[in-house]
Amino acid sequence: MFWENSKDTHNEVVSSAMSRDRFEFIMSNLHCCDNSKLSQQDRFAKVRPLFEAINRNFQLFCPVRAAQSVDESMVPYFGRHGCKQFNKGKPIRYGFKIWMGAISSSDCAGYCVWLEPYQGSNTQIPTMYKLFGLGPSVVLHYSTVLRQMLSLPYHIFFDNFFTTVPLLEELLRHNIRGTGTVRENRMSKCTVQSKTDMKKTTRGTYDYGSTENKVLIVKWNDNNIKR
Repeated sequence: MFWENSKDTHNEVVSSAMSRDRFEFIMSNLHCCDNSKLSQQDRFAKVRPLFEAINRNFQLFCPVRAAQSVDESMVPYFGRHGCKQFNKGKPIRYGFKIWMGAISSSDCAGYCVWLEPYQGSNTQIPTMYKLFGLGPSVVLHYSTVLRQMLSLPYHIFFDNFFTTVPLLEELLRHNIRGTGTVRENRMSKCTVQSKTDMKKTTRGTYDYGSTENKVLIVKWNDNNIKR
């Protein structure tokens, strides 16, 4: 854009110092790592050192807060790449999916502490966590990052893509609390009133149950059934 003729984008300092073609040639030859030593299992191997440097600095300057959250973020991209995702009905439909851990406290909400690009089965998540499933393994990976930073009574929030009873029990083993909405088919260990029966009740009705490991599940009747 610095080389465009438009008054609002043209930059004389840049365009007079270097031609656009020269700039693009230099950019095409900049690399984050040695291409002869790329990991065949990592589809983001060419930019992996950049992700590691970003995470390192995020965590170095991270405010100390116990309330954390995990969710996905989309980076818009319309080119060709094996990791490009399509999400129907989302604000950003095409692009790269990035798992993100961020601060949830109101005074600095949204500060990114950790990120990891999604690449299917090759996503860089510790093998021991993959047994819990994709969503829970992301939360557990982030919990490990938090424990390595500082020992706090962390409380992680997430949505129903991530929430399972085994995840909450595993977090509890590490003295980390978890809160999230949960899907109906993921509550087998903690039986509460069925969605069909609760729809017949008045608004404000609720039911709850807990597992032996003190995981509490609450379901209530609002505009829709929440749990």
